[in-house]
Amino acid sequence: MVLVWGYLSRGNDGHTLVMVAINSLTMLFLYGPLGGFLLGVGRLPVPWQALLLSIGIYVALPLVSGYFSRK
Repeated sequence: MVLVWGYLSRGNDGHTLVMVAINSLTMLFLYGPLGGFLLGVGRLPVPWQALLLSIGIYVALPLVSGYFSRK
């Protein structure tokens, strides 16, 4: 969706693509620890398996699928 909005606003496509890629990689590595930290601050039990599964489904799978579909 970010790429579509970048296109509609006549933005720099290369810059938008790099920012989306950096965001996806950052989410892939930092979403789990940040979610665990925030749950731990509120004294909630941290479901690490659920966090890792959600990262795999919502971040890693689309990222890998996009990579292979572009090749």
